[in-house]
Amino acid sequence: MFKKHKKAKIAAIVVGCVVVVGGVIAVRAMKSSASGMPVEVTKTEKGDVVSTLNVTGDVTSGNTKTYYSPVNAKINVCNGEDGATVESGTLIIGYDTSTLAQDNQKAQLESAVTANGNLDTVAKAAQAAARTTRDEGSIQADIDASQAHIADLNVAIADRTNQLTSDASQYVTDATIAYENANAELTDLMAQLTDVQTKLNDKVSPPEEEEKKKLEQQVKDLTDQIEPKKAEVQELENEKTRATGETPTPATDDQIVAWNNELTQEQSTLSELQSELATAKSETKAAATAGVTDAAQAQMSAQNNLAQLAASTTEQLLAQGQDGMKTEFKGVLSDMKVKQGALVTQGAELFTVSSNEDVYVKVPVSKADYNKVQTGQTAKITIGQKEYKGTVTEISKIATKTEQGGQVINTKVRVDNADSDIYLGVQAKVVLNIGNVKDVLRVESAAVNTDTDGDFCYVVDENNKVVRKNVTIGLSATDYTEVKDGLKADEQVIRELPDGVEEGSAVTVQGDGKSDETDGKSGKSDDKSGETDDKSDGAASGEEE
Repeated sequence: MFKKHKKAKIAAIVVGCVVVVGGVIAVRAMKSSASGMPVEVTKTEKGDVVSTLNVTGDVTSGNTKTYYSPVNAKINVCNGEDGATVESGTLIIGYDTSTLAQDNQKAQLESAVTANGNLDTVAKAAQAAARTTRDEGSIQADIDASQAHIADLNVAIADRTNQLTSDASQYVTDATIAYENANAELTDLMAQLTDVQTKLNDKVSPPEEEEKKKLEQQVKDLTDQIEPKKAEVQELENEKTRATGETPTPATDDQIVAWNNELTQEQSTLSELQSELATAKSETKAAATAGVTDAAQAQMSAQNNLAQLAASTTEQLLAQGQDGMKTEFKGVLSDMKVKQGALVTQGAELFTVSSNEDVYVKVPVSKADYNKVQTGQTAKITIGQKEYKGTVTEISKIATKTEQGGQVINTKVRVDNADSDIYLGVQAKVVLNIGNVKDVLRVESAAVNTDTDGDFCYVVDENNKVVRKNVTIGLSATDYTEVKDGLKADEQVIRELPDGVEEGSAVTVQGDGKSDETDGKSGKSDDKSGETDDKSDGAASGEEE
């Protein structure tokens, strides 16, 4: 039993032509009885094999940002509308800053009044700042450094803890999926074995001797597959159990333990520094606050902080309002939420910009083709009537289901030479270059067959007899297939073995055995992907059957 490699046969039987066809076959049989059945052949030759994959997908921006209002103000400028192209630095939203300016002026004056009111007392305190203990500024610098180190350690411990948790969860998930997949494969093999044994042991319609041998061979093959599969399932089940019970914890992780020890030591150092600073401040206060009570000092400090905070905040808001909202990169404007004259509050959503320079096409690749696609492969992208160059940049590691129930692998193809003619959200045609070999031995793909023993070709030898030759193939395309081993140049390979002809039969060669193209540069595949219906394994590819 064998099937044609990379070629689907569709048999159309027309009842009205049976007699005519039978007559033609009978005449040909009488003519060829002496010299053998006529067969069409093609010759092996040196040439190129080029394989591509056709897919479609949606054009998407790789950089999208939504802008929010930084101030409470009225909008007096509103440029652009959904779908408009904008340059980097384009002013989209402008604010009426009159109220913000008044608020800022008031805050600045209040800050000056507070500062001048306390200036005399602060100056006296500064004059008495000299003391014998270590300078407060130096101590504070050490405290700041210690606190920063503690913060860094806490962040590192938290990140490491999260990573341990994530790794453990992924370990359990991967082990479970592997076990379930292997168990499903075992179940399928067992079902196949049961079906074959049922046919083999059928007492009502027992198989004929030849069929019986085939069924017995199938039983043996399936049994040979089932035993190692059982062992694999058991091992994966054990692995899943280990994954569930061996979850690492922060308490057992060497790195986290080391960081915790370092954190404890640093916290002790910080406590000592803070105690030293308190002592220094006490000495300074004793020397500099004659006639100034503790309550008065606390009041002055609070007043100054409040005044400075208010002045700083209003000044920043005024600057942001005066700048308005400008785009940070070139792109397409969308989701405009406001209009000119509207009052907006701080944090309100304004608009979104999607880059039209950082653009990719998200294409679904069928389960029959995903193993042919690799990052870095080049592509030709057609958007509308214009062609662009592309590169495969990302391939999802998780299959997703389509509405029809098929499984696809989402793949990103970057548009390398994107321009302003690109429309986001439209569908694009993508031709992926998935393989290209030059000056290799090749044969027409229609002449390559496959069965349980592997790939092979039927060759006409020097005695005009049919000979089967097992071959090792390389890159395959719709028209040509690379032959790595099993054939040599200029061999006569039968395109399609006629009914009634088998290995050892005498045949008559028809035609000159030349390919339709003789320049040695053919071999381009026009695989079509994007078909995600699982009803046919070969529906998503122009190559594999």
